[in-house]
Amino acid sequence: MKLQTSRVIQGILVFACLLGLFGGSPAAVAGLVSRVVAGRVTDEENIPIDGASVSFYINGNLFSGCPADSSGQFCRRMTFADSDSLTLRVSSVGYTTESVSLSLQIPGDTIFADLALHASTVEMAAVTVTPPEVQPIHEVRIDGESLKEAAAHSIVPTNPISAIRQPQVVREGSNHSSKLRVNGTSPRYYINGVEIGANPNHYGVFSIIPASVLNDVAFYPHGTDAGHGSASVIDMRTARPFRRHANGELNLSFVEATGSFSVGGERYFVLGSLRKSVLDKLVRYFDVGTERRTLPPTNFQDVFGSSGLRLSSRHTLIVDQYHVRDFLSITSGGTLRNPGGVNTALHTAEHYVGARWESAYDRVLVNLSAAVHTSAEVYQASTARNLGEDELTLDLRARRQTNLGSVEMTAPVGDGLLTLGNQVEFTSRNNVQMRQHNWNFLSPEANSDNLNSFQPELNQVYGSYGGHRRYLSNAAFVTVSNSIWGMLLETGLRGQYFDYLDNGFLVLTRNRVTVKTGQSGRLTMFVGTFAESPVDRILDPYQVLIHADLNRLKPITSRLASVDFSVGAVKVGVFAKEIANIPTLTPDFARVNADGSIEDGFISMRSTAKQRFYGGSIDVERDSLLSPRFDLRAFYGYTRARKAQAGVSMPYELNAPHRLFADVACRLSRVVRVGAELGLRSGFAYTPSPDGSVFIAESRLTSEFYEQTLTAENSARFPVNATLNLHVTFDFGGADLFLSVANVTNRANAMINTSDGYIYDAGILPSVGFRWRL
Repeated sequence: MKLQTSRVIQGILVFACLLGLFGGSPAAVAGLVSRVVAGRVTDEENIPIDGASVSFYINGNLFSGCPADSSGQFCRRMTFADSDSLTLRVSSVGYTTESVSLSLQIPGDTIFADLALHASTVEMAAVTVTPPEVQPIHEVRIDGESLKEAAAHSIVPTNPISAIRQPQVVREGSNHSSKLRVNGTSPRYYINGVEIGANPNHYGVFSIIPASVLNDVAFYPHGTDAGHGSASVIDMRTARPFRRHANGELNLSFVEATGSFSVGGERYFVLGSLRKSVLDKLVRYFDVGTERRTLPPTNFQDVFGSSGLRLSSRHTLIVDQYHVRDFLSITSGGTLRNPGGVNTALHTAEHYVGARWESAYDRVLVNLSAAVHTSAEVYQASTARNLGEDELTLDLRARRQTNLGSVEMTAPVGDGLLTLGNQVEFTSRNNVQMRQHNWNFLSPEANSDNLNSFQPELNQVYGSYGGHRRYLSNAAFVTVSNSIWGMLLETGLRGQYFDYLDNGFLVLTRNRVTVKTGQSGRLTMFVGTFAESPVDRILDPYQVLIHADLNRLKPITSRLASVDFSVGAVKVGVFAKEIANIPTLTPDFARVNADGSIEDGFISMRSTAKQRFYGGSIDVERDSLLSPRFDLRAFYGYTRARKAQAGVSMPYELNAPHRLFADVACRLSRVVRVGAELGLRSGFAYTPSPDGSVFIAESRLTSEFYEQTLTAENSARFPVNATLNLHVTFDFGGADLFLSVANVTNRANAMINTSDGYIYDAGILPSVGFRWRL
């Protein structure tokens, strides 16, 4: 697929969406009134019911009908007399049918009605009908039970991110990592619709919010609406149990202990969790000096809470918060380069409080949100004994406070829906302090620990850095969705502004068309542009240098075109993606003097790198395959990825061209369930360790040497990576016991190339977990 064709597709989509928006509404007829009837269909926990059937009865006779969309919303313009009676009847498989009579005497053009359906399991002999998992083809929605089950089968039994297994998703570092990458994009994380940043994980291994408090996770791998800045989004959503209840859950494993609870009534609820690591108590039994990457000697705690207050039928307040602390101190074994080993210390703390106000007025739905997110990070590393010039020292400290606010309004326009809003993010405090010597600025998950070719100059220019900045970004967006000629059209416009970046204002577009084909088929075409800030967590690669050179950097921009088709249990997709303005270390050889000395500004960060991705996938998911006891989920994904820098093209370091995954599960009885996960992928690209003479070569400070260095970058590839994880679950009704063995094929899993050789993925890891429902 050629990326340039996206412009043609984009033009077609924009034209079609505008035609649907301005196509007009039925003209008023003498003696009759044209009114819009709109609303939202949800379950008891306020989760939208996609595809719910909404029927309109006038004077007791069926007049019209329509389905609810993926947000549970419906909208229909109708013409009738003021003396008529209007009744809405809403139904969906697995739920009770609800009816409501609406008054036509309500002033205004729009009549709003929100309906909540109650779950109702229908049993017919050996057949059980439950609510369907109907969802948009571009969205991956993982329900709460699936999250808990997938997490229980991983080495961290409360990690919801372990449930995300998709054809275009890779994990940075270990196969157990929760640092996801989707073709060069790090997904942005949300909690109940409010952004909390990128990679909110303990040591990159598991999410700081446990699966036990989540109702579901919505993952958008390729393409989002105009309300989001990133092309990939993970929205972790908690339950909203406005009903009389009191329950709890206890999870225990070798890694951590988690307790969660939920209580509530018709107008309020409170839920939360408390989690504490236990692996730090057992770390003395683990060998951390081998070539195998085991879990770090974790020492952490996190607290999460969510509460809701239903003030009236129109107004609801939701408050979320979490508080996280990590402590890590370890001395790694010696290597050829550092025979005395490395002392490492890490201490981080995060605090988040967010509130969301939801209101329904006569003609508009309004959502207001505000949040405060603070973080502190201290990372120190040094060689265990004095090695002179080869000694490693790093002291990195950062503090940050970010304030977020947004307003979003949705209203019917004609036969469609109009959504518009504004989002503000203000970082009121961002302090960074660093001292370093012989450090390559890369995270431990990087695929190579090679020093940069200009390491002496880096030490000279960035041996120490301290800075304080304030950031402001603002985004205004509008989205219109409508149905025309049997197609669901969605077009959006987003204006994004970064006050701290060069050329910081951009106008972005999103266009999506979905066509239903047959009884169970859907075809979706998407074209969109995106913009993000290069500023991230301070421990991510090169962040200190990004802070130092921030005012000369540009927003990272992406263009994405994709086509997805689903029929029954099979999904097929193709895509093309380009990411531009990526910050990269850039030397200026005009600042090299004849005697070999350098002037100020010789090396700095510049927004000059690009990445291009092309690929496709096929995904099959079948429950009750061959037998009611047997379930299968399998996919194959292919990607071709390159990056370009200073006119040199090279492989993208986190690209595995071929990815194959299969997850099989078998219910042996009502109590016992067994399963296995098999993963095969091409190895990541990496850069072979250079000869030590490269750092003293006379030609090192020349453009020719720089181009040769770039040509050699990522020129080698790890062997094929294979994983096999086995698990068994015992369901005793009020309690579950989980047994798993990860990395059965460990010896083939080279992950990182160091100056001393390969580092492998974690060794064979047995795990035991226990869940008790109170």
